[in-house]
Amino acid sequence: MKQYGVLHIDLGKSFRGGQRQVFYLARFLKENGITTGCVVASGGELEKRLAGIGVSTFPINYRGYDIVGESRRIRRICAEMGYNIVHAHDSHGHNIALTLAFIDSAIRVVVTRRVISSKPKNVVSRFKYNSKSVTLFIAVSTAVERELLDLGVPDRRVVHIPSGVDLHYFRSVETDGFRTSYGIPDSKFYIGTASALDDNKDIDTLINAISKLSYDRDDFILLVAGDGSRRTEVEKLIDFIEVGKRVKMLGHIDKMPEFYSLLDVFVLSSRSEGLGTSLIEAGACDTAPVVSECGGPLDFIEEGRTGFVFPVEDDEKLYRIIGSLLDEEQLRKTVATNAAKRASEYGIDVVCREVVEQYNRIALQM
Repeated sequence: MKQYGVLHIDLGKSFRGGQRQVFYLARFLKENGITTGCVVASGGELEKRLAGIGVSTFPINYRGYDIVGESRRIRRICAEMGYNIVHAHDSHGHNIALTLAFIDSAIRVVVTRRVISSKPKNVVSRFKYNSKSVTLFIAVSTAVERELLDLGVPDRRVVHIPSGVDLHYFRSVETDGFRTSYGIPDSKFYIGTASALDDNKDIDTLINAISKLSYDRDDFILLVAGDGSRRTEVEKLIDFIEVGKRVKMLGHIDKMPEFYSLLDVFVLSSRSEGLGTSLIEAGACDTAPVVSECGGPLDFIEEGRTGFVFPVEDDEKLYRIIGSLLDEEQLRKTVATNAAKRASEYGIDVVCREVVEQYNRIALQM
């Protein structure tokens, strides 16, 4: 097998689920003696974290970069550093990788697809996904895999490997200090969600379900972790339907295991999700998960066993599911235990080894 090095490309400025996966994978490669580096957004969180573990980074100005010029620069970096597999992890990275492959046909391109979209693909998008320059597509869920095949990508160039979870970090932990530091009041039950506050995450459906639940009981609090463009609108909705006593907006938090461990029920109410890693993280922390029929998370949920599913935007069904879980302690605990067992199948080391197996397969064909 030809010796290889891997250059990742992810131009995400923040450190969300996709960037976390790049960090995990780059760390695994470095620890296992595989040459690796990453093209990153200049000044972004991923650049700082990778530098902190000694992984080489190659920053690009996120706005207004010259894709051809940058691709030529990256080509020189690949030649100097021994990177002959380029792994693109986001849309911008996909574009650069295709340009790079056009410049140098010896470079092998891997693309991870993490999202699903109901929007029709234009000619440019279809070209990207049908280009023979991409050696392999990694789909993080069955839903993503299905979308790639529907776009015309041959099944021999698609492999299903989910995102991974650091099970040493995401596990059930003590929460008293977390509650104190965030000023979370005492309550019999805690319901929670963690996501960017944008249109796709549809937190409004969850807020409306909580409003209905508040007519039945006052022994719970909804905790919302995350921030985003719709935060002000969400806060206005909370005020308008008068559930301020039942909802606490936490904003961005760093102590996610403590957050998940505090919860009795975790809800993901998105309109679409490639996988929904937060659902798996919550499950790993012994929390009962509830999710909308939004695509990728259905790989994780076995209805009534590892969680519950409700139709997208159906706050009535969501309200009834949450109510049942709060009422039935044994059901809630059984589902949480089963979800933790299911989450153990998503350990980051297992996932990284699967990716490396694909790199090895590609190297054999070089």
